[in-house]
Amino acid sequence: ELGYETWDEEASVFAHFKCVWGLDLNRGGDMLATAGGDDKIKVWVMGQKLAEHIDPVDIRKMLGEKKERSTGTHEEIMERLRMVMSHEANEAKRKGFFAKYTQGERQWVCSAVYSPKSRQKEETKPGAEGSIKALMVKNEGNPCFGIKIHPDGAVLVSAWADGRVRAFSGKKVGQRKNKKGLTYLEWSWRCFQTIDKHSDSVFSLTYTPGGEQLLTTSKDELVLIFSHPARLRDGYVLTSRLRGHMAPA
Repeated sequence: ELGYETWDEEASVFAHFKCVWGLDLNRGGDMLATAGGDDKIKVWVMGQKLAEHIDPVDIRKMLGEKKERSTGTHEEIMERLRMVMSHEANEAKRKGFFAKYTQGERQWVCSAVYSPKSRQKEETKPGAEGSIKALMVKNEGNPCFGIKIHPDGAVLVSAWADGRVRAFSGKKVGQRKNKKGLTYLEWSWRCFQTIDKHSDSVFSLTYTPGGEQLLTTSKDELVLIFSHPARLRDGYVLTSRLRGHMAPA
């Protein structure tokens, strides 16, 4: 008999106004990059809100409802309350308690939005979260088909319908808190290279496990291999062209 695992939905994010063509999660699990059919890429970071403090009156009330005593040290009472709530039959009530009073709140926060306009000019405007910086540029009909975060977490690359691969470098700005009270680590991103070695739409890309090389596939039936730059100002360098596909790769 084959066994299988079930997955619980942790979060649902309305990321793009059209199809989401690609996404990637960094190794730490606290940064998410998404590629959309709305001609945009977005970078998300995990925001957190500390667990709320429980009023002693509420503690006695909750324990009283379960016919449990509410005497002892604070640590003993809280441990008793956690035990009681872990056996709560109402799943929503049980999960709500632990999320609010023991685990705190975790949500994805959009920290950057980018859409290509030209290589020469970009304009910066306030993001949807107020303090968030978003690169908002107009460009019709150029969806992003794929996105990948480098293993070191400070570089991401994106594959576009206009046949280009755009590479971004990021740096940590500092801790921020949004209007919802979520604290998150803000990053600043800039496009440091636009690669135009493909003659048609770039469909996907990936790094080798160690991040030393970048591989891209395209409608032009080619697979290209680039070396990852030791210094970002040197940029990615094309090292190999793989031919052999008789249709888009």
